Amino acid sequence: MSTSTALVIMIATALMALATVVVAPRRLDAVGPVHVRYRRRADDDSVGEMIDSVCVMRKDELETMIESLFARERALRAADRVDEARAIGLHKFICISELRSRRF
Repeated sequence: MSTSTALVIMIATALMALATVVVAPRRLDAVGPVHVRYRRRADDDSVGEMIDSVCVMRKDELETMIESLFARERALRAADRVDEARAIGLHKFICISELRSRRF
């Protein structure tokens, strides 16, 4: 590989790394940028309230909540109440996302 090709690859990699650091949201505390990102997208007030409550839960509480929401969503789908199951699935997704963000 020529020197100029290696130099171009190194510069491109450095620029991509710099862009990732600048653009990536930083987690300040339990109610950090992740919470703000979901809050902007939330159309329903109940989703905003759910996010507020999820952000202050402990890890074991989140895991229990995910299990119960999963069981409830499955029961609603079995009863052919799809719209309600989707709402529960959204809440489950929020809990899973919060739990995953705490692991990093």
